Amino acid sequence: MSVSIAAPNGGRWKAIVGERLAAKDDASTVLLRPAAGSTSVCASECTALPSTGTLLLEATIHLVEPASGLAVPAAAVATGADGTTVVVDEAGTRVPVRVSVTAQGWALITGLPEGSRVRVPAVRR
Repeated sequence: MSVSIAAPNGGRWKAIVGERLAAKDDASTVLLRPAAGSTSVCASECTALPSTGTLLLEATIHLVEPASGLAVPAAAVATGADGTTVVVDEAGTRVPVRVSVTAQGWALITGLPEGSRVRVPAVRR
């Protein structure tokens, strides 16, 4: 899970959840680790943080990483015996696509030009 933290200077710091501690009083505590490629969550801005006391910073925990792509009905995506995924365009051509995520009957795909029309269900006529 990734975390975006509001820094005191108005910027954003990136981190990942390292460990979640037991919940107490309807509150959870998570220990943060530096994001990939970083050695510290706050890096050169750590000196702006008080060395004593408590500081509350707004943070957003991304339970599911953001995804992008074209949204198509999940029924428009067919999976071959070899695991490849395709959609069938309006001409009946099988177009290979990559599915990044599916939810609530929709699939986010890449590999299909924007504005393309697909068949639902994904069958060739």
